Amino acid sequence: MINKPLDSITIDDIQDLIEDNIIEKKTLDYKLIIGDKKEFAIDVSSFANASGGNIIIGVAEEKLDKKKTGKYFLSPIKDIIPDQMIQTIEGIVRDRIEPRVFIDCKHLKYEDGHIFIIRIPKSWNSPHMIKDASRFYTRNSNGKEIFDYIGLRSAFLASESLRKEIKNFRADRVGQIIADEGSIPIKNHPGIVVHVMPVSAFSTGFLIDIANIDPQNRPIPIGVSSWDRRYNFDGVVTFVSNENSVSYAQLFRNGVIEAFESIDSRQYPKLIHDVSVNIIKEIKGYLSLLYKLEVELPILIGISLVNVRGKRFKNDGWSTGEIDRNIIVTPEVILENQHKSIEEVLKPVFDTLWQASGYTRSPNYDHNGSFIGR
Repeated sequence: MINKPLDSITIDDIQDLIEDNIIEKKTLDYKLIIGDKKEFAIDVSSFANASGGNIIIGVAEEKLDKKKTGKYFLSPIKDIIPDQMIQTIEGIVRDRIEPRVFIDCKHLKYEDGHIFIIRIPKSWNSPHMIKDASRFYTRNSNGKEIFDYIGLRSAFLASESLRKEIKNFRADRVGQIIADEGSIPIKNHPGIVVHVMPVSAFSTGFLIDIANIDPQNRPIPIGVSSWDRRYNFDGVVTFVSNENSVSYAQLFRNGVIEAFESIDSRQYPKLIHDVSVNIIKEIKGYLSLLYKLEVELPILIGISLVNVRGKRFKNDGWSTGEIDRNIIVTPEVILENQHKSIEEVLKPVFDTLWQASGYTRSPNYDHNGSFIGR
């Protein structure tokens, strides 16, 4: 894989691959054109089922006496509209692979045409099947191959194990927070807990060098303008803690970010303020930080409420029905594309939170599902 964020890749990076004779391998594939749609879908699924990687379209292989030489050169795609080409690629992936594989695409201008880069993350939901063939493919250093029985069974088991590990991590952390054994004691405040969890934190052994993180590259607690910070066993935490409120953001060594904000009101003890706008703002900041630290997608986001039994959401002067339980843990949502709207990704989460207090959906979205941020 090209070890750079997709947005940072330039045509010079692609030319360096060609000039350095970096050949096709487990995490890299060159194509002159999209070609056969089924074969293209097979290629994409094989990357997702293995270690992830990049497909670069607009690269040709040199031939000598009609035989391939193993050397490549840039051959840009001409007479196309880049956005339409990307839509075609996304349509092939959407319609021909199950469960769906999320990809990210970029086009680079080169001479009188375009080079396309398709980045396929290692999937957290593998194995992925080709719909019209009912077959599963993976990759090794020689390219794609059909999963054998043992490999396929292992992929199913690994995927299920990963999902359980992520859910158990969240459950354990929420339990520690309630017991005042989290990064900062919450002093029985009702609050909202945010988990931003790169899949790589649970599957690759990825670790951040906490000691060398720039002070500007630390997560900010939700809804505050100033804070303290300190290193701890888990990584580094920034926080505000006083009698009236608690807010902190913990960056774990594996790239997970956990944030807590108290959401009670001293004047109206039964009411909890809607902090959707603040949460979205800070999650965007957390994602930006992880991208700077070169943490790979996909990233799971989970939101929980703690110490909220009997509380009501307050929004623009009105309140909802009482919440009937002390802890609410919403299902995780997944971000697999940097360009996806965070507001759109989080809508099911906010709807679930408001439904827990008797409301139909979050009032922060209109009837078309667009975020309006009341």
